[in-house]
Amino acid sequence: MPDITRNDLRAFISPMSDFYQNDPKSQCVAFSYFIQEIKQDPVIDLSDMISCYANLDLPLPDDVSGILSKLAVDNILLEREPGIYRLSAIVCDKIQKEYGYVPIDSPSSDIDSSSGNVNEDLSKFLILHRKISDASRKLFLNGHYSQAIFEGVKVLELEIKSKSGVQDKIGVDPANHVFSETNPILKIVEGTNIEHVDEREGFRFLLMGVFRGIKNPQSHSMQELTDPTKALEYLAFLSILLKRVHESKK
Repeated sequence: MPDITRNDLRAFISPMSDFYQNDPKSQCVAFSYFIQEIKQDPVIDLSDMISCYANLDLPLPDDVSGILSKLAVDNILLEREPGIYRLSAIVCDKIQKEYGYVPIDSPSSDIDSSSGNVNEDLSKFLILHRKISDASRKLFLNGHYSQAIFEGVKVLELEIKSKSGVQDKIGVDPANHVFSETNPILKIVEGTNIEHVDEREGFRFLLMGVFRGIKNPQSHSMQELTDPTKALEYLAFLSILLKRVHESKK
């Protein structure tokens, strides 16, 4: 199987805030997804589980083999032959939706651009907000990079309008109004210290910049985008903004 590394695993479990508190059964399910979907290994077996636990310096459960067998009985793992498993498609889909994993399964490992190759390890588990993924993933995989980004911007705009209740403004106005310096409807971060004010202002400018520079239909650099690396970077940028808007407080 492809090598399992400590950094790979840590990046994978980073969205799972309760991973280390989970029972071994849940941990084995997570490891199974990592092995099958992220590392693209065709089979899962006992040695894979042992490697995952060892790479995270976690104590190995007493009966990992028994856990895998129980998961097979529960149809979470599908036993292809004795001791050799695959994670069920239903569970894969549930994990992907819950944590927002976007396995860029095609054409990630073969992408070339003027700025170099997309890093294969990173792109295989680039974690985007689920709404950005749902809106943009198929367009990206089909090479429609500009449209993928535009759809991501529309998701961000809808989130701002929906959470704030402001529906009658367009362009940069929703971001400027909703995250106003003097009377914000939504606060990216609460507090009155200068660092809180600066952070709110910084994100207001970033959000305004999205609608001025990225959504702008006159932006030739966006209309003519053919670089998948740059497209992924735009989507990641939109994803973190969407996450911060989602976490904002009234």
